[in-house]
Amino acid sequence: MKRITAIIVMIIIIGMSGCTRGEKLEIKEPDGIPSLVSSVFMDEVEAESLQNVVPIRLYYVILDEPDKLKMEVQYIAFHEVLRLEGLVGVIIKKLLKGPEDDSSFQKIIGEGVELKGEPEFNDGVITLDFNEHFYKELEKDPRVEDLVIYSIVNSLTELKEVERVNFLKDGKNVENYLGKRNMNTLFYRNPDMISQEV
Repeated sequence: MKRITAIIVMIIIIGMSGCTRGEKLEIKEPDGIPSLVSSVFMDEVEAESLQNVVPIRLYYVILDEPDKLKMEVQYIAFHEVLRLEGLVGVIIKKLLKGPEDDSSFQKIIGEGVELKGEPEFNDGVITLDFNEHFYKELEKDPRVEDLVIYSIVNSLTELKEVERVNFLKDGKNVENYLGKRNMNTLFYRNPDMISQEV
C-alpha cells in the first residue's frame, strides 16, 4: 500500500514540474513560432463588428416543424438598448421584418402590421399597441394565431425584466376579436410552443 501511495505521489510531482505557475500553454507551429491555443478565430474586422453590438433572441416558425417556434439570435447596435421600451420596439421591428436565416425560419407576422407608439413597461408587463390589421391577420387562420402571439411573447420574455405581455388595439382593449384567444388577458411565456429540435 505504501508503495502504491509513493508511486502516485511521484507521478503527481513529475506532472506538476512540467508547467510552472504563470506559464501559458503554447503549441509550436512547424516554423517554430509559438501560438496560443484557442478554438475561436476571427479577424480584426469581425472582432470590431462584435464590439458594439448585443445579441437579442427572437422566435420564428421553423420550416421543418411549422407548428413550433425556434430561437434565432440576431445582433443589434448597443445604442438601441439604452432603454427597455426602445429595446422592445427594436425586437418587434425585427419580428415584423422576419428572420435573417430564411432557409431555416419563416416570417409569421403578415404585411401591414404596425406597432403604434412606444411600448409601455410597468411592473413586469410590457404593453404593445398594434393596429387593427394585426388582429385581422390573427383572425384569418387559427393555426397561426398562437404562433404569432407566442413569437412575440416568447421573444420579449427573453428579457429578464419582462414577465408578461399585454396587447392593445389602437390604444384600447381588444374588442370584437373573432380569434380563439382572449386578447384582453396578460400573456406569459409558453415553452410548449418552442421546438425541442436541436
